[in-house]
Amino acid sequence: MLDLIRHVIAPFAESAHPLDPADRGLGGFSLGSLLTCWVLTRRPEGFRRFLAVSPSLWWDDHLLLDAQRAPVADRATGDVYLAVGERENSPDRGWPVLPTAIRESLAGLDMVADLARFTARLHTHPAFRIRSEVIPDQQHAIVWPAAVTRGLVHLDRTEP
Repeated sequence: MLDLIRHVIAPFAESAHPLDPADRGLGGFSLGSLLTCWVLTRRPEGFRRFLAVSPSLWWDDHLLLDAQRAPVADRATGDVYLAVGERENSPDRGWPVLPTAIRESLAGLDMVADLARFTARLHTHPAFRIRSEVIPDQQHAIVWPAAVTRGLVHLDRTEP
């Protein structure tokens, strides 16, 4: 997937529009945001700006929060915007529309705490310019519009 984005989709878009290949960005929501966080920390080449909203950092037993299993690449750098909804600190608050059985299977998930841990991990690497925030009164299903708007404004203010 990453090679498809890097070597096919991005060059195609850059050939059709006035885009700067040296100023590419990658963004996502939920599991797509997990991919963005993985690229940011493991294979950042070719991207300069990263937008991750409600990243599913709980995936694979919190892989990206574990410095031993997923160390941040030495070459990792970039402008980063991270966000999560305030109500994503428990499945009952973050996903109220899910059936009870699914919410119960997600018991113990705290995407707010996970984002705080991930942000702290990134802050140990001075090559990142990071803004991380918890969007008030938002849950997983509705946080995207508010967060992506704030993220794009933040990332647009950073100089290449």
